[in-house]
Amino acid sequence: MKRYLTILVLVSLLIPYPSFGGRMLMKGSGSSSGPPVYCYDSWTYHKSLNGNTTSGGANITDNLGGGTITTGFPIAIHINSTSWPTSTDRTHFFNDTYNPLGKRVRFCATDRSTVLNYEVEYYDTASQEAIYWVSVPTITGNNANSNMVYVAYGNDPNSSNQDNKTGVWDSNYVMVQHLGNNSWGSSPEAKDSTSNVINGTNTSSTDVAAAINRGRTFNGSAYISLGSTSLLNLYGAVSMSFWMKTSTQTSYMTMFAKGMGPDVWTGYELSLSSHKLRCSGLSFDKVGTTTIDDNTLRHVGATFDGTNLKLYVNGANDGSTTGTTGSDSQNAYIGRRGDNSQYKYIGSLDEVRISNIGRSASWIKLEYYSMKKTNWNGDAWITWNAEQ
Repeated sequence: MKRYLTILVLVSLLIPYPSFGGRMLMKGSGSSSGPPVYCYDSWTYHKSLNGNTTSGGANITDNLGGGTITTGFPIAIHINSTSWPTSTDRTHFFNDTYNPLGKRVRFCATDRSTVLNYEVEYYDTASQEAIYWVSVPTITGNNANSNMVYVAYGNDPNSSNQDNKTGVWDSNYVMVQHLGNNSWGSSPEAKDSTSNVINGTNTSSTDVAAAINRGRTFNGSAYISLGSTSLLNLYGAVSMSFWMKTSTQTSYMTMFAKGMGPDVWTGYELSLSSHKLRCSGLSFDKVGTTTIDDNTLRHVGATFDGTNLKLYVNGANDGSTTGTTGSDSQNAYIGRRGDNSQYKYIGSLDEVRISNIGRSASWIKLEYYSMKKTNWNGDAWITWNAEQ
């Protein structure tokens, strides 16, 4: 009998544990005595989402070769009755006891072990709606990106908030202004989500429904002052992007400017000139080709790598030129031009982002499509899998 038991033990050791997704199931870290430990195991429930970058989703296919385009890309995640149609799933997530502010959840990468940084822009248990920004390590072009992100929820195993808003935005982001919801408060009202804390002081702009829930509207005399911080002295390279919708256009209106004071073109700015996007600096001045109509929501941007300037409207190239920017110690503004009281903006703005590098065309395009496809009811970019 002892011989038979020994044989059975030896045979059992030769039989491998079943695998899941090409990964050997093992208990603990480096142990071979049981099932694995995943980042969501301490939570009661979890879901995963897919990030479709094919032409049926975010449409990130050109000039990518199906390869990885970036690391740490901030995606918008919208949870409401449309994206999560099963009411019990929403009840598990929107819980005043376990998740009162939306910060007692965890987001994980596709490997189910990497914990992801996230920011809560909006969270409301009564309406069961939330907006998160989550930094995703890898997004592949022209791909289904199945189970790209996991979210764990339903209890509070850590008894502490799990968000890290400054960790969402890579070190090249100098300023990120959501211009609404959790990113708006007492003076200075406009709250920067990066670690640079470039907060803005509001003059007469008001709250309005915008691209990503709430933004600010400007009436031709309103603006937001960002001060003269040297962090925005981006004369070697700079990228600017935001959502805009004009209500009434004058011949020239400025959405964002650093410097560009009276008759001195030393900083940089992104503006509208005769219904066209325009970017100006020390030795460049480029007007785009797309007509920007009133009462039409558009995502616009400009990237400058030190030599090459490119304009974008709704993720597509809108013109390019070459030139340089110059040093400027004047204030930066949202909604007006430098230290000049002229050229103030009329309309709404949302998601103002400034980077200290010339972002790639793919980055700008994914930025546009990821927010467009999550804007906000119905979604071909992000789809959710069943609650587990």
